[in-house]
Amino acid sequence: MKKVLISDLTLNEVFSQDVSFREKLDQAKRLDKVKADYIEVGPINGNEEGVLVKTIASFLQNSVLTCVATNKEEIDNAEKCFSPSQKKRIQITLPASVVQIEYNLHLKPNMLIEKAKELVSYAKEKFDNVEVCLIDATRSEDAILNDLISSSISAGATAITLVDNAGVMLADEF
Repeated sequence: MKKVLISDLTLNEVFSQDVSFREKLDQAKRLDKVKADYIEVGPINGNEEGVLVKTIASFLQNSVLTCVATNKEEIDNAEKCFSPSQKKRIQITLPASVVQIEYNLHLKPNMLIEKAKELVSYAKEKFDNVEVCLIDATRSEDAILNDLISSSISAGATAITLVDNAGVMLADEF
């Protein structure tokens, strides 16, 4: 039997938008009530975001809160929002296609692979549950994608998520 895990991105999508604190909190409560496996929030870069994540983390009964991070500072900010006893997950989000790697990060793929290892190792020191989310994975070269996945796993990632945000493949092709 297959087990399907539900990861809700709603709060990540509206995290830094002009949606009230209360609305975000209400959304998290509803997601926890329906037992979404993971509730994802965006990177914590400010005090208001930190307070929101601390508040959400304090009442979750069923769901695991996932904080997105792209660098060490965001990993540290996420760690500060959790108590040791809370269920928590960090998601390291990185581009996987050459276009995204070079355009967004101004790096060569081999440099990103090293950065992925470094970030996952750093996150693993603070979180037991480390997800690596590879954006634009369907347009990545196979060698780059394979290296990102294997280096992330060897550095301690507990989950790998491949994202087709370009919409170039159907689910069965992916």
